Amino acid sequence: MISIPYVFIAGILIVIWSSYRFIVLKKMQKKNMKREIVVNVFFIYFLVVIGLTICKRAMLEFSFYHSFHTNYIPLVETIKMFKNNTMGIGYGFYNVIGNILLFMPLGFFIPLLFQRKNNVRAVAKYGFITSLTIEIIQFFTAINLTDVDDLIFNTLGTILGLGIFNLFNNLVKNTKVEKLIASITSTFHGGLVKLILKPLSIMIGIVTIFSAAMVYNSTMSGDLSNEEIAREVFKYRPNKDFVVEKEVLGYKLFLKDEGTYIDLISVKKVFNNRWDKNGIGSQFEKMRGDYDIRTIHEENSVGVLVYGKNKGASKIEIKFNGKSYVEELKLEKYFIVAFPSFEALDKNTDMYNVFNGKESKDLSIKLYDAQGREYNEMKQRE
Repeated sequence: MISIPYVFIAGILIVIWSSYRFIVLKKMQKKNMKREIVVNVFFIYFLVVIGLTICKRAMLEFSFYHSFHTNYIPLVETIKMFKNNTMGIGYGFYNVIGNILLFMPLGFFIPLLFQRKNNVRAVAKYGFITSLTIEIIQFFTAINLTDVDDLIFNTLGTILGLGIFNLFNNLVKNTKVEKLIASITSTFHGGLVKLILKPLSIMIGIVTIFSAAMVYNSTMSGDLSNEEIAREVFKYRPNKDFVVEKEVLGYKLFLKDEGTYIDLISVKKVFNNRWDKNGIGSQFEKMRGDYDIRTIHEENSVGVLVYGKNKGASKIEIKFNGKSYVEELKLEKYFIVAFPSFEALDKNTDMYNVFNGKESKDLSIKLYDAQGREYNEMKQRE
């Protein structure tokens, strides 16, 4: 996982915005400071929206192991949320109401700042465009998914914000507040997308370059030796010597003996023949078993690895998703065996039963001795 603190992202955006507004104000013959204050309050709202959507948990996160998920069918995922007893009906309300409330200020600010945009069609359009932009950006982050329901509820929130503005506007008629609103609003009649394109494109461009540099820095050259890669992925461990290395399924796997436990780290081959520095690890204590099973997820498919230290087995057989793979083992040696392909499984698969010591029709591991008899002197990690 590559994490960039949101405070850095916000700092970049604030510098760009401040520079842009300084240039705009400098060019103005007549400055409207009341409007400028509201414009900057709107920018603060913009930062809050980014923090709650794109940079959740105060981090902008990317991952080479992330599976992209999109939902194009309206309301299906929302209905599932309300029906999901494990998540609770409260989570469904939180998601729906949260998406609506988040965009209500946008529907309030648009007619406040631009008088000629005080209509449902214009406000709904800009609410939809804003939400769509966020969803597209979320598609490339590590912890988010792109959901059409978010577009629906965000746009609805924008329309409700417009209604609140007009209600407020009617309540303050013939008061000083009405005059204040009149002094803030603009009669600009052009497209708002074109108006904000310059500062927004600069913001997105610089943040993208900064993020790309961080992501690239989290990888290492494919020309490095196994020893050099191992030193990098095991850099926080006192012992950096591996006993087995294997490259399979687009991953480089390193196994280490740490005395009381066996440690496995996998690094993924990513863009431009580079390896991810942030390997994913798993381990088990020797006293709890002789080998362990691990899964690797790629999009909608799963890969299976078995690793440990052999005793007296000659072969290992992995039966996975109706297919069989057999590989020879060396006596008293460490091993990493991977099923040679990723498999797409039914959502009701029982393969995960094997991790609880139960039988599974989708996944089984068997060991055999030199005579081809099943070898039961080795046990899976408890």
